[in-house]
Amino acid sequence: MVWLRYLIQVMVAVVVVIATVACATATSFEKNKGTPPTNTGTADNADSADSADNAAGALAIMQGVTTDQQTQIIAVAEKSRDYLYSLQEDNSSTLIEPTYHRINSERSQRWAVHRLLFKGLQPATAYQLQVHSARTKELLDIRILRTLDPQRKDIKFAFTSCMLDTYRQDDLWEQMINLKPDAIFLIGDNVYTD
Repeated sequence: MVWLRYLIQVMVAVVVVIATVACATATSFEKNKGTPPTNTGTADNADSADSADNAAGALAIMQGVTTDQQTQIIAVAEKSRDYLYSLQEDNSSTLIEPTYHRINSERSQRWAVHRLLFKGLQPATAYQLQVHSARTKELLDIRILRTLDPQRKDIKFAFTSCMLDTYRQDDLWEQMINLKPDAIFLIGDNVYTD
């Protein structure tokens, strides 16, 4: 039965976006009227706690396929800038670089889609995703994510469909956050970053 539970978790991970990342991304897009946000935070003269507060939500980032040992990240960012992505386990100074990083963009667009894959992660472990400017090393965004726990027996899901940004839905996202789902399925009409 352990293998079946693990298989279900992996299958769920194929379409899952962790609640905090999805809510932050949706809020960022909504506040910017559908335009991916630009850098709003800086870490040049701030300590690490302030850096995290200033940088969170600066880019449109979604956590995609996640298992107990790897995670996929999708970020929408300005095409004219170069970015450095890394993961850092809580209470560790070691940075984990992506094993895969592909950038897709259309010539006429200002934005590019960054697809990243991080492998060799530990099960049921929290990591910080850090995004820095490749040129200035400025911290542009920071997010918290967690790998799956194959031993966990109870998982809470939330589902949304056909989101229309012209209607303010902040209360919907707040209610969803308060329910503390482990995963959100964004199905139906929404923004596809891949």
